[in-house]
Amino acid sequence: MIIEDLFGERNGEPVRAIAADADWMRALGRALAPSGILVMNFPSLRELRACAAQAAVPNHAGILRLSTPQNDNAVGVFLPRKLKNGELQRCLRPHPELDTGRRSCRLRYRLQRL
Repeated sequence: MIIEDLFGERNGEPVRAIAADADWMRALGRALAPSGILVMNFPSLRELRACAAQAAVPNHAGILRLSTPQNDNAVGVFLPRKLKNGELQRCLRPHPELDTGRRSCRLRYRLQRL
């Protein structure tokens, strides 16, 4: 797994330290194991969608967006395969702190396929 969260600031707003262009995505893809997961933080959904449209992570077919009501950023999860409906949620259920169906889950997040 690679977690990429490289940010700077311009005029008080967050900006990526390095563009998530095709060259950067290929470089990250080369560093991943074939079954590896790439997690990237983007300042906006627009930037995540632009990156996802490139389909530039080699051998990765599934892309999820993670978001929370309190943040404007968009976290992209690039997966080696597409997940079946509810597959990730079923994996998270045994962990009360990550199961949004439980009151014990204090992290209010949303999963969305891109």
